[in-house]
Amino acid sequence: MNTNELINEICVDLKKNIASSDSNVKIMFSGKGYDSIPITKSNFHQIKSLVSYGELVFVDGGNLELLSAPNFSVQLLRVCAVKYKNNERVFIKRVECFCVVNSFVKRSENSVENSAANIWYKVKIYPIDEADSDFFESMNGLEINSQEESISSGGKRAKISSVVNVVRRFLEIDFAKNMISELLSGFIILDGTLEANYPGEIEKLTGLCESAKKKEVTVCALSKTTNLFTSNSNSAPAYLNSLSPFNKWYYYPSVKIASFNENHSAEIYFLKLNEHSDYVFRFEINKSPLLEGDFLDKLFWLLEQNSKDAVFLGYPYGLIEVDKFARIEKKEAEALQILFLSKISSNFHLLNSINALNAHDILDRIS
Repeated sequence: MNTNELINEICVDLKKNIASSDSNVKIMFSGKGYDSIPITKSNFHQIKSLVSYGELVFVDGGNLELLSAPNFSVQLLRVCAVKYKNNERVFIKRVECFCVVNSFVKRSENSVENSAANIWYKVKIYPIDEADSDFFESMNGLEINSQEESISSGGKRAKISSVVNVVRRFLEIDFAKNMISELLSGFIILDGTLEANYPGEIEKLTGLCESAKKKEVTVCALSKTTNLFTSNSNSAPAYLNSLSPFNKWYYYPSVKIASFNENHSAEIYFLKLNEHSDYVFRFEINKSPLLEGDFLDKLFWLLEQNSKDAVFLGYPYGLIEVDKFARIEKKEAEALQILFLSKISSNFHLLNSINALNAHDILDRIS
């Protein structure tokens, strides 16, 4: 059997494994506090065509590692916001910094000598623009245990570089909070979900949502990808798309989040925002008394109007833009890496620390 025939066989097998429509199928949410609701066609809602004026602010962040060692990580980090009003871009704002994470030993009265749990990671922020110092101050001194489950896997100590994912997420939430003052009313849309996964994140999200409610601003989040399955082993977005009676729609409800699940105060929707797109996205809205009347029709119409660009049909262009302006290009990072390495070239200990992790890079260059 040649390669082409083998690929054809794999594709046929994959198609066989896609389950057909069944009764009482649910979307499976992991963790406690999620009560899934059987999928039914009556929960599909058509996105209505109406004239609605409103403001949308999209927020996202990016980071790239410049120096890597087992005991420290230096990264360039950037957070960006893009505002749209009546589907026209109003502004782009961003902040950026160097984020340095160092390891240190932290012992308590009950700690075991030489325990892995004694290794902690500590954050220090260096704003690129001094005018942004106050914004970044809350992240200075952030400490995270190297055994923290939310950033580690397989029971192993988390890589020190993974701490910057926490910092970036916190800064995205803080930047979204800062953008509330830029809105008369409207919607702030984060990239991802509204679920708190890291220690201290729930306090950040709560502060954002409480500030937003005071100005009748609604906090939302849209996830580019989702690994949610249905109870008949299908991809949840693909399964919903195969059942929908509409060409542009939102699906709700799919799950009830229990009140004791304090880490996730949201209503979960699934959206298809363009009739010519095959993409279905998970979308979340912070639980709010505003979710009444024609609120959802207005919100989803605004998003549908923002999702017509051929670059990524069916995906809000505001999120494409904010990703582009927050993204750190490899050429930019390489120039900074050269500058850093030139400054530390005479420091024996720093270079040895970096060499502990760069053997793969050397092999890649050789090959």
